[in-house]
Amino acid sequence: MTLVSSGGILTNQGLGNWQNIAESELSSLTRQCMATWQFDDLESLRSEISAMGTLV
Repeated sequence: MTLVSSGGILTNQGLGNWQNIAESELSSLTRQCMATWQFDDLESLRSEISAMGTLV
């Protein structure tokens, strides 16, 4: 990772690095939100995923 100074603030150089950071954060948040969810069977999981798809 290359850091460059931009007005006294160190920033990552290149869009790819920022995308990796954003994907990592999103993954972490998803795991935290889903950690308390438990499904008794595969059909329950599919039903919940289907319901989430209608919210978007």
